[in-house]
Amino acid sequence: MNSAASNPAPRRASLAGIAACFIFLLLGALASAQTTNAPAHDELLFRNGDFVFGKLLGINSNQLRWQHPDASEPIQFTMDGIEEVDFAAAPRSPALSGGCKILFSNGDLLRGKLISCDDESLTLDTPAGGRLKLPRNRLQSLAVTPTEPAIIDGIAGLEGWTEVAAPVAQGAEAGHWSYRNGAFYATKPASIARDLKLPEMCRIEFDLAWRGQPSLAVALYTDSLRPILLLNKEQGPDFSGFYSFRINGIVAEMLPVKKRATIPSLGSVILASLGRADHAHFDLRVSKPQNKMILLVDKTPVMQWTDPNGFQGEGSGIRFVENAGALKLSNLRITRWDGMVEEKLDATSNLAEDVVWLQNGSSVSGVVSSANEQAVLLRAHDRPQSIPFSSVREIDFRAPLNRPPPEGAGVHAMFAEGGGIHGQLESWNPDGVVLRSADFGRARFNASAFTALQFLPEQGN
Repeated sequence: MNSAASNPAPRRASLAGIAACFIFLLLGALASAQTTNAPAHDELLFRNGDFVFGKLLGINSNQLRWQHPDASEPIQFTMDGIEEVDFAAAPRSPALSGGCKILFSNGDLLRGKLISCDDESLTLDTPAGGRLKLPRNRLQSLAVTPTEPAIIDGIAGLEGWTEVAAPVAQGAEAGHWSYRNGAFYATKPASIARDLKLPEMCRIEFDLAWRGQPSLAVALYTDSLRPILLLNKEQGPDFSGFYSFRINGIVAEMLPVKKRATIPSLGSVILASLGRADHAHFDLRVSKPQNKMILLVDKTPVMQWTDPNGFQGEGSGIRFVENAGALKLSNLRITRWDGMVEEKLDATSNLAEDVVWLQNGSSVSGVVSSANEQAVLLRAHDRPQSIPFSSVREIDFRAPLNRPPPEGAGVHAMFAEGGGIHGQLESWNPDGVVLRSADFGRARFNASAFTALQFLPEQGN
């Protein structure tokens, strides 16, 4: 590693030496941050587990310049041992009216306004990087941003949430949820809850990753922001009725929970795919008027629950309780639900045709020859069809005959609004970030758009 300790020529020093010099400074800075209203700092993480607080000044070639608040001169590091830069919390940009989200086949995500689309490319006007031309053969889908704002779209931190250790059986150890890079993490039983004023019909989506087996309970339409130990609920504080959606290993179950009442199961479903993976996307659709809840996992409907006793959720909050193992909860999105459920093809399948999903839940298959904010032109069964863009909810693009392979090591730049992009980082400074990728070419992005930079190791390292 390099350290700029003199001027003009920087002298070299090891990371261990830098860590030793700053250990007391870091402890003092941490203590000060806990007792004052000092602004948050950027955080630099190294592959050996070390970290330093401060501010990123710039990245060029194979060198990174870092300013520690207690150092008189910037510190210079080589990139070999750097794993990640986490930026101080940046304000989330307001949702784009009439915008959309573009999902790439490698999982990258860009937000912006659709300018045009043809057989070869799609042009997107992005708030972070301007107009970008995206190859069609790298795209998986286009999702239209709802005109009505989401109730919650992404996880921005612990603020607004009630976070406590979950009640545990005698001899067990409780833990807490923590926040990092748009996600909640827990390794021991913990609860986090928030009254989001859930509407009568809503859609709750989140990504869950786990180590070992997943074990999560989600309280739906609860009035209690504190966890309820079901085995001892009569002796605990009062609460109104709610539903407990439980994931234990490969089994998902829905339970109506009320004080001074038995807890019947509305039914369970075996999710064999969870036993072969360490992450999944969960999508719950809830209708209070119809007393029903529908579960989709990785875009596939797997279960519908109907409560014969009427809807028993009496609150408007949601609570996530980690029961065992280690979990990561991310990409939380809650919106009003229009009551439509369509059986979507698995996101990993190779579509033979483009599929245009409409706002009313129906779909049309064919070949999208062009699209803009006015209309989508689709050829189906050798007949052209013009679909108003205002009626489109999503476009799933057909798989190309030869989809380009994903790029190798580089950087994963994560957006404050969620999602991110992979590419080769040419330079970073507060005035702009230059990234190069086969997904969008060479582009300059606003530095404030990102919440973290993850530097990926070369294969085999």
